[in-house]
Amino acid sequence: MGWHLRDDAPVWLTIGNFDGVHLGHQALLADLIRLARQDNTRSVLLSFSPNPKVFFSGEKGFYLSTPGEKTALLSRLGIDDVLIIAFEQKLANMAATDFMAELTQRINLKGLVVGEDFVFGHNRQGTTEVLAEFCGKHGIPFVVFPELMMDGEPVSSTRIRRALNDGKVDEARRLLGRPYAMCAKVISGEQIGKSIGVPTANLELDPDKFLPKRGVYATIAHLREKDYPAVTNVGVRPTFSEQEIVSVETLILDFNDDIYGEELRVEFIQCLRPEQKFDSVQALTQQIEKDKLITRRIFENGLK
Repeated sequence: MGWHLRDDAPVWLTIGNFDGVHLGHQALLADLIRLARQDNTRSVLLSFSPNPKVFFSGEKGFYLSTPGEKTALLSRLGIDDVLIIAFEQKLANMAATDFMAELTQRINLKGLVVGEDFVFGHNRQGTTEVLAEFCGKHGIPFVVFPELMMDGEPVSSTRIRRALNDGKVDEARRLLGRPYAMCAKVISGEQIGKSIGVPTANLELDPDKFLPKRGVYATIAHLREKDYPAVTNVGVRPTFSEQEIVSVETLILDFNDDIYGEELRVEFIQCLRPEQKFDSVQALTQQIEKDKLITRRIFENGLK
């Protein structure tokens, strides 16, 4: 399973997928870092790839954060090490106690902290009660970190996906503690936007990345170390095509340059409207001007 550890440096560990690295994750990881520093040990996060849900379902477009995005977020939080284990059938069949026994052979485990909803192992038998019993037998401090509640409901990756699926990117931003974002290379599209006087940046989509509901959004475009207000369309361009191929196109305001091949980060701030089919190109361009005006007002009012 790719285990190559054990330099005998003591470790405070957490285990989980941490998809999105939302506010609940951030609170748990802050406690992990505190405990590690308190004991003069390293803070380590152990995660799995693919996510077990994806392994069993084969679902596409599941992840709130790509591996690169997640690693960058965790690094900024101050985690010392991130350990990624390949999730395969051998691991899926492993009992939770067997996994922990293997883990303690590979890591000098000083302490373990997990969220209160944490379960793992074959048939999801690795509950916090099972972990508490295992750690107790081996003299390992064990901490169950409480769920972070917001509006009477736990902050979770599932809740964020639900918000994005409803187009509520402002709600997702509240739960993440930052705007939901995607970073991708700008690629050549069908040049439709340019042909109607509205040049857009067409993003190369990661098939594993979760997309918000089809619609038009006020966004922030981060490019060349600068931020620009932008209007982003997630959808199939129904005015021009009958095909169900989803694309993400960003109209960067106050910017006019060739950026093909460059990396563009798009942060979703507010949904402007659902995607719709227009009767004419003129009606579409008139609506785009309205979208641009509303987006400018959003940023002028400081609603970021």
